[in-house]
Amino acid sequence: MAENETSDSLRVKGNEYYRKKDYENAIDFYTKSLNIEKTAACYSNRALCYIQLKHFGNAEADATAALQCDPLFVKAWLRRGISRLQKKLYQKAYYDLLRADELSPGNNDILKQLDVCKNEKNVRQDTVNDYIQFMLEEMQKGFDEGNSNEAVSYIQDILEFRPSDISALDGVATLLEKQKAWKEAIPLLEKLFKLTKDGDDLDRSCQFMLRRVHANIELGEYKAAQIGITYFNSHVRPEKRQLDLAKRIDNLLLNPASNVDRALSIVTEKLDVPEVPKTMYELTFQLQKLKDQDLLVQRYLLVFGIVCWYLMCRAFRRSISLRCC
Repeated sequence: MAENETSDSLRVKGNEYYRKKDYENAIDFYTKSLNIEKTAACYSNRALCYIQLKHFGNAEADATAALQCDPLFVKAWLRRGISRLQKKLYQKAYYDLLRADELSPGNNDILKQLDVCKNEKNVRQDTVNDYIQFMLEEMQKGFDEGNSNEAVSYIQDILEFRPSDISALDGVATLLEKQKAWKEAIPLLEKLFKLTKDGDDLDRSCQFMLRRVHANIELGEYKAAQIGITYFNSHVRPEKRQLDLAKRIDNLLLNPASNVDRALSIVTEKLDVPEVPKTMYELTFQLQKLKDQDLLVQRYLLVFGIVCWYLMCRAFRRSISLRCC
């Protein structure tokens, strides 16, 4: 690859190979382009090549990547819908194509694929809003059943389908706050703040900022909380200012011990520390339990336990070899 080639020039070369139906070389140039800059157009073009080669799993993944770059990119919705249709994921394909039709009404290519979906059995022909509501309910169900990873996995889908829908995004953020999933809630609250700050409802925008401040505090991100509360207090009416909260955040920043106390409280709350093992069998059993835990600190314990096991075995073998000598 020439040193002066840009992402755009590589994408253009990919297009040339695509027109020649040389899909493998087109994919190669699209990949080189993506290595320089990730764009919705390039991901979508590579997805089209994969569709032509009948590599529908790769096509679906690339179309999804395109939508993460630009949720309004119509061709990506169409190509993911086609990929899922070929994978017999008819309901998901239907929603993708329905979203494509929302963004580009009357497009014959979209309507043709949508008709194919509608003719499949067991495809619910509801609206995108119905699908959003379904995903919110599935999120709640996942949290209720203790499957937080599955619940959180719906966030990206909702962001793809309704990237600027304040009501839908607020519903997700509220659910995350109730579940104390602060890390996941903060980006959504920040997005809601940006979506509303230039509108007529300044109070609503500031409330999203205030909610983000509380989430920052819960995560011990006091500097971010200080910036947020300063913005909030400077943009709301005097009677709505949160001066006590601002003072509390300042005190947290001035008191380094508070950070340690917060960290210890998190560990105490989240970490289930096992009893000291009395035998090798108990150690093995506890390590087996720890390996299935999601918490990072427990995984550190697992690594520490494995290292200890290795050193003990090494010391034992060394003592045996010395005796033999």
